[in-house]
Amino acid sequence: MHGGSVSDVTTYSEVPSLSSSGVVVRILELVHEAILTNVVWTKRDIYYRDPALFGKQAVVDRNVDDIACTFGAPRSFLNITAAAKGLVAGAFRLHKGDGSEVDGLSDREGILIPSMRDVLSVSMNCVQWIVVIEKEASFRCLLASGFWDKLATQGIMITGKGYPDISTRALLRFLSSPSPQNGFMSPPVYGLMDLDPDGLAILSTYKHGSFALAHESAALVVPEMRWLGLRNAHLTDQDNAHQAQGLLSLTSRDRRKARRMLEYAAFAEGGGEPEWRREVQVMLMLNLKAELQLLETLPNILADMLEDDKEKPRVT
Repeated sequence: MHGGSVSDVTTYSEVPSLSSSGVVVRILELVHEAILTNVVWTKRDIYYRDPALFGKQAVVDRNVDDIACTFGAPRSFLNITAAAKGLVAGAFRLHKGDGSEVDGLSDREGILIPSMRDVLSVSMNCVQWIVVIEKEASFRCLLASGFWDKLATQGIMITGKGYPDISTRALLRFLSSPSPQNGFMSPPVYGLMDLDPDGLAILSTYKHGSFALAHESAALVVPEMRWLGLRNAHLTDQDNAHQAQGLLSLTSRDRRKARRMLEYAAFAEGGGEPEWRREVQVMLMLNLKAELQLLETLPNILADMLEDDKEKPRVT
């Protein structure tokens, strides 16, 4: 079992129970059709094949994941994928099965992350780091900054726009795990998230996986991922004007989620992420959270964070 993500998704302690039999049978019919015709559908495509039966998109999403988990197979084996969501930019070139290429520096606002079914290999010899940004707004802000002007040819930035989809997690794993397809590259991966319970839960999803997709975790997790920030120390390092930017009080939901997180394996006392546990405890004590907008007032902070992390000793 993985380290225990705490994302706000349905969790399964054992094989999930399938809901309405009519919905399940219809989805299985569509899966069978997709496999026979060698067509890949998104969950959205499936919903629109029979919206009267399904009622809402969430019903399709939940049952597709249940079916995949029951079969012990990734959704890609069912010829089903989520609609493209994440964005990526940087010093890489993806080589696709149809002979086309995707240049990671071709669009200043980032490119939509493709399905890994379409990717054969990647050229990324110049990549020294990968930074995963929680929010799309912060991702775009950094791409428009002087930081990116100076360092775009040295790294890769990715955002899953909140809790990441499978395509975003699969690409991050592909780029960061050494293999013949990526030239045996393994650049360090950093997570840059809001300092709040959801930010840490998203970090945990990338690093340890999610309960809802536990059957796919081995192919999606990035266990060497490092937490770059935001941390409580980043708040006290800045002057009062900067601290005020992006600082908020925890909501009741935040406090409930933070307390639950302390019970999960990664965050538990004696668990695998003692630093995460300390930060959650400080967050609860101060009753404060911070958003990534804090970075927008500090033009050099991301470069400084990367440099500081390189100098930290690694525990092996």
